[in-house]
Amino acid sequence: ALVIGINAYLSNSLQGCVTDAKEMERFLKEKLHVPDSRLITLFDKQATGEAIPSTFRKHFIENENIRKGDVMIFYFAGHGTQEYAPEEWHIDGEIVECICPQDCDFDLQHGIPSVILNGLMRELADRKGDNITAIFDCCHSGAMTR
Repeated sequence: ALVIGINAYLSNSLQGCVTDAKEMERFLKEKLHVPDSRLITLFDKQATGEAIPSTFRKHFIENENIRKGDVMIFYFAGHGTQEYAPEEWHIDGEIVECICPQDCDFDLQHGIPSVILNGLMRELADRKGDNITAIFDCCHSGAMTR
């Protein structure tokens, strides 16, 4: 499992996201008996725009201990937003939904777009199977795993 909670943004901070993520971590450990070796957490400053996708890739996609069909859980609690998609993406509509890493600049946006998350999820499903649960506790999360 990869559990992410962000309260302390550069601006427009939140309350409760880290607490919610820690509750998810506790639930996974105590109720589902997920061992520490299978659970990674990123809280506040750890959850940067670089760290979130790279940790996803290392912990899930490149992890030789995860076998095809194993249960994989991704949990994100923080800000979500919408951004204009670059023309070269050739997607339906001009808006994409994004999760906001801790170092997101809300004036410039620069979240992690659903297109990137969907690509990571597809690659994970191709390599390890589609037993993936993704929970997005944020605004604008409707297209995150399509």
